[in-house]
Amino acid sequence: SLNVGGTLTYEDVTNSVSPGITTTGGLVVTGLGATFGSGVGIADSIYHIDDDNTAIRFPAADTFTVETAGDEAIRIDSSQRLLVNTDSAMETFGSAALQVATAAGGTLVLGRDDTSVSEDNGLGAIYFDTKAGGSFAESAVIAAEADADQGSSDYPSRLVFKTTADGAGSVTERLRITSAGRVGIGTDDPQELLHIHTTSAGANLFHFSTNTSGSTNADGGVIGLNSSNKLYFYNREAGSIEFGTSNSARATIDSSGRLLIGSTSARANFNNATRTAFLQLEGTSSNIDSSSIALVYNQDSTGNASNIYFGKT
Repeated sequence: SLNVGGTLTYEDVTNSVSPGITTTGGLVVTGLGATFGSGVGIADSIYHIDDDNTAIRFPAADTFTVETAGDEAIRIDSSQRLLVNTDSAMETFGSAALQVATAAGGTLVLGRDDTSVSEDNGLGAIYFDTKAGGSFAESAVIAAEADADQGSSDYPSRLVFKTTADGAGSVTERLRITSAGRVGIGTDDPQELLHIHTTSAGANLFHFSTNTSGSTNADGGVIGLNSSNKLYFYNREAGSIEFGTSNSARATIDSSGRLLIGSTSARANFNNATRTAFLQLEGTSSNIDSSSIALVYNQDSTGNASNIYFGKT
């Protein structure tokens, strides 16, 4: 055994050695083609490759750890997972290759090391690549970008989400959150807090569904634009659509297309054998002088009352 208080340097070592070396000042290997056995303190075996490739390999199946201030900081386990601030994997499925833990919650920080940041400059990104075509190719992206020129205490930023369409070979932006908090879906320049843009006439913009087995075109409710660019709001189920205030329904369109104001269900005596009342007004009082009786009242823009006519054909 050899104890070294400074730095021990091996130069031009070509033979395999297992010296059982312990150092307090560090071990520097400048010789190439050397193999060190147990006792070095960082792995069961280390292989330092030749001049053209200066990588260090750890062929042993054991873990590789790095300590700071006497505590383990980093671990590479036998499944090749990189564990930061934890000595055991939090998730054990094979793709969880990077795992970070702290008492306040694991954090991943990506930064741009540049004091001059202009609009559209990248601040950090996560790229998701596929190897389906035989080599790695970009398939999806989550990116942070400068939303305008940045300066001291002025860091406008945006988040951009991109995916690749079926049959395509490159990513397309799908969603953006701007520095103003606006969300754009299908547009990179949202004009409102939520701006949805589509180039397809007759497209559904929203689809609401309670079908636990998956949404279909025949269930739930939709909001969209038809081929004439008219806004529609449909309930595709055999149910009604309600409009309300103060958490109470004030007007209802039932499954038969009747507009009910002041009620959520049609009254039987509003219909007869040949006719159906498609507009039903209902108050909470039968007293004609009550302020709660259902009324139809018309006035012009100056407040003058005008006549209302009722009739039948």
